[in-house]
Amino acid sequence: MQSKKSVYPRIKRGLDVLLALLMLAVTLPLFPFMALVIRLDSPGGALFSQWRVGRDHRLIRVYKLRTMHTGAEPLAHLLKEPGEIFASREDDPRITRVGRVLRRLSLDELPQLVNVLKGEMSFVGPRPLILSEMNSMTRIALERLNVRPGLTGFAQAEDREGKPEERLARDLWYVRNMSFWVDVRIVLITAREMLGPGWA
Repeated sequence: MQSKKSVYPRIKRGLDVLLALLMLAVTLPLFPFMALVIRLDSPGGALFSQWRVGRDHRLIRVYKLRTMHTGAEPLAHLLKEPGEIFASREDDPRITRVGRVLRRLSLDELPQLVNVLKGEMSFVGPRPLILSEMNSMTRIALERLNVRPGLTGFAQAEDREGKPEERLARDLWYVRNMSFWVDVRIVLITAREMLGPGWA
């Protein structure tokens, strides 16, 4: 008899592929409209791409709908506190008007459904690490690279504004306790947050 640990990854992967295909089928017609609105709102392309660190330290090319002004990443020196996750702040001057709406509804993440289909990401998992974060990560913190990164995760669902150490603790909790029902709970919390008053 197969153990639960051996069955869960197959179920998780199967659901990832099924949900990614369904969501792409539903949202694909929206992409031309969103791309047009993004480009009309601010100069630059509609897509933003960045190398991230995925499972087993493999580099993956992640695409998102652009929510910041072109060339805005170097403005990270505007952070008000060391280690602050500026991208989550409402007063971040790098984010465009359209970008704020896309982020509130998590529509900027839709292109990553392709990463899910390719097996580079999952629907639920830790946030994919930025390359520059690798130098400051401890061995324990790098446990999050033992699983596929996710479109959403325990840290994003519970507290998008949390401090870096709190978000890391939640990511590590997920890696050590991940299961089908934990994934379901995180997806439901994410849906509630997207549709709730906090996103209005």
